[in-house]
Amino acid sequence: MTTYEELTTDKKVRVALHRDVNKICTDTCHYNGFSINSGPVAIVAELVYKKLLTYGLDLEAFAKYWIY
Repeated sequence: MTTYEELTTDKKVRVALHRDVNKICTDTCHYNGFSINSGPVAIVAELVYKKLLTYGLDLEAFAKYWIY
């Protein structure tokens, strides 16, 4: 098993994002009185990760457009 320090930056971001999405989903479900499985939480985390990648690319393109 690898330690957190041995992970690449991309994998560290993904692990942190999964942890945070899991915490948000768990807290929200607990507040509303129901439970959620880890499968849907992982799917939501991956969707958030992909959306953030898209936002990052869009921001880079926007910045290059206004800088040059």
